[in-house]
Amino acid sequence: MQFLYDVVYCLLCTSCLFGFQLANLKILYASLFLKPAPGNTSRKEPKVVFIVSTLNLVLQQKERFEAHLGDKYPVGEISGANATEIPLKYLLQNHKIVVMTAQILVNALNSKNKEERVDLDDITLLLFDECHHADKEHSYNRIMEKYLALKNQPGTQHSLPQV
Repeated sequence: MQFLYDVVYCLLCTSCLFGFQLANLKILYASLFLKPAPGNTSRKEPKVVFIVSTLNLVLQQKERFEAHLGDKYPVGEISGANATEIPLKYLLQNHKIVVMTAQILVNALNSKNKEERVDLDDITLLLFDECHHADKEHSYNRIMEKYLALKNQPGTQHSLPQV
């Protein structure tokens, strides 16, 4: 199985291989994480979070995930347009894949309200769409700052997502 992860990772890094579209490779990569590990019953239920920068991309990427994986796994979406209707924590509990704008995750990671707060430990795979557009103040960077702070925290064990 590790071989498949490595091959898909390679394809993601070189998205022009074989004429694949990058979005399709991301969907393939996500689907590998959604399959249960053989014989591993202690592994938490996999959750894939796909981060985008705009509402239009949330809708577009959700459609793509549903087209390829929607018959097997529930796909949720959240952005500034519907964030007050459905909390991210609820979506993560009830969907295997959630597509969202970056600021939604930043807000949930920093929330003081226990009912709204999400931890990176709740996520198995974290995918950033078009991360090359991120600058110093971009929400993508704030998510990764939180990730690196947890990863580099001495003396604690965190079950951080694959990024």
